[in-house]
Amino acid sequence: MNKFYGLLILLSTTLFSHCGPVASEEEITENTELLSDDEVKGIYLLSAKCFSCHSPESSTIAPEFASIRTAYIQEFEEKEAFISHMLTFLQQPTNENAQMKEAVKQYGLMPKLLFTDQELQYMLNYLYERGTSTEQILADYTALSSLPSPVFETDYLSKGMEIAMATKSALGKQLMQAIQEKGTEQAVAFCNTVALPLTDSVAKVWNATVKRVSDQPRNPKNTAQPEELAIIATFKTALQHGEPIKPIVVFPPSGKAKAIGYYPIETNAMCLQCHGLPQTNITTTVYNRIKQLYPNDKATGYGEQELRGIFVVEMFD
Repeated sequence: MNKFYGLLILLSTTLFSHCGPVASEEEITENTELLSDDEVKGIYLLSAKCFSCHSPESSTIAPEFASIRTAYIQEFEEKEAFISHMLTFLQQPTNENAQMKEAVKQYGLMPKLLFTDQELQYMLNYLYERGTSTEQILADYTALSSLPSPVFETDYLSKGMEIAMATKSALGKQLMQAIQEKGTEQAVAFCNTVALPLTDSVAKVWNATVKRVSDQPRNPKNTAQPEELAIIATFKTALQHGEPIKPIVVFPPSGKAKAIGYYPIETNAMCLQCHGLPQTNITTTVYNRIKQLYPNDKATGYGEQELRGIFVVEMFD
């Protein structure tokens, strides 16, 4: 299962009191025995990905799920509308998309997270069908210990995302350490000598190949190829229209790779120290160092939350 389960957050909303009758212990036990395979997967994913913040028993940083269900179902009684509106917020958590405005004031907007469509469908289907009370959710969660672990088909979109995030984490940790210990100017040299070997070493652990490519590369070795440029253009179009970027996975008709995943690399404030505007975000000494190491550099002029490039992850099993 995903190695980052338990580190992720699903929602950020506000508490509502429970409504409707609360099932008795006998009813809960009986209903738990009627869990469908998809519902088992739903409560499994919720517990693994979300309970660290959305505890069904008590939470001080985010509400538990029965209250979330109540708030949405009061406005969207039909299942299709219920799931659609929750998906809208999860894929693009903004004030405009927030159904529960008081929650934003209390907890702040949740971060934008990467879940696969299939994961979201399992979780939201469970929430609509069975998450009627904290007692029911707890009973289903408790039942997981006596049920066989759910069997998921190989989800290459999710697997590739996990590999890309592991690579990003390894690079980010080393880069932050270099900046803190030696300053941004010397961190440029780190990227020049360490980034590619570190990416390769992470990929080997996963039996995959990973590369970072861009339409505006710093290192010529990171130049996007035609098929990758098409993916980049698709992602940029989504950003321009204010839409969430959805990673893409393809299954090549031949070759050793089972699947190839494409995942966005978006800029943040830290990135601008080396990829922003010269004289504005990038100091003169850092810019001169970049030009020394990368005479043909094209990777400046970015702002925050722009597409810097993509991860390309080839998976072999």
